[in-house]
Amino acid sequence: MRPLWRRLLITCLTLAWGVFEAVNGNTFWALLFLGSGAWLAWALHITYDPNAGPPNQKTTEKDEI
Repeated sequence: MRPLWRRLLITCLTLAWGVFEAVNGNTFWALLFLGSGAWLAWALHITYDPNAGPPNQKTTEKDEI
């Protein structure tokens, strides 16, 4: 998930939905979405490494047999 706009979109939507649930008095759902949003912010913005990715897997003749 490299594009910044995708990471921002999913984080903001999750946090916004948590605020919406909190305003409507649904404590459980508010905490669930706010916690998920906080985890997404940590994973996709704070500790995100754009250079990290799956290791290059080169197929060899042994893998194809």
